[in-house]
Amino acid sequence: MRGSGRAGLSDELCQTRPPEQKSRWPAVRHDGVMSAPLPPPPYGGGWTPPPPKARRRRPSAWWFALGGAFIAASIASVAVGLVFFLSSVTGFLQVDATVANDGRPHDVSVPTDGRRMLWADGGVADCEIVDTETGSAVTTSTVTGSFERSDSSGDWIGVARFDPGSGHLEVTCTAAGGRVQIGPAPKIAHFVLGLVVLVFVPVILGLIGLVALIITGVLWATGRPRHEDDPADGVIDRR
Repeated sequence: MRGSGRAGLSDELCQTRPPEQKSRWPAVRHDGVMSAPLPPPPYGGGWTPPPPKARRRRPSAWWFALGGAFIAASIASVAVGLVFFLSSVTGFLQVDATVANDGRPHDVSVPTDGRRMLWADGGVADCEIVDTETGSAVTTSTVTGSFERSDSSGDWIGVARFDPGSGHLEVTCTAAGGRVQIGPAPKIAHFVLGLVVLVFVPVILGLIGLVALIITGVLWATGRPRHEDDPADGVIDRR
């Protein structure tokens, strides 16, 4: 025991070491063993902010032409659909020849651009057709489904289809009274295709063109001009 009294107590207080404070920074050596703590990082300077992010360049004006092309195709498809639709209903509007349903032969000439249909005003007709150029009988087929039309001459019901051959025909229908008309057979496939092209195709093409124009317009409004300097690298785009 060192000293006594006040002198000894003073020596003991002077020799007492303050408690060690732990550093908040880990101590690291090159060999991976903990050693002296690293100094805190400098907060006052030396930090450089990242360069500003460059805006996306505006799209080429040709992208507007692409959207416009889809809209133009939509309008053109309406015209194509009308052509198919009108060609399908020609059979309900055009009459090539009219013969009496009286049991006697009648010579008629009809176009040869497609199958023809027999229309009876009473819905009943049993006709025999002969190609006068070849002398051979023309085969008729029963109509599947119901075909009806009306005009100023009355109401007509489709009863048979046939191939016109040379177009020069001798038609003999049973003596049931009334009349029989010959006209183009309605084209069901053209009717369905005409509706699809007339309704669905223009809508799809129009929506694609509208979306393309909207996206191009947004990118054009938010993008930097194509001739403007790029702030990221200082490169000037002249394209």
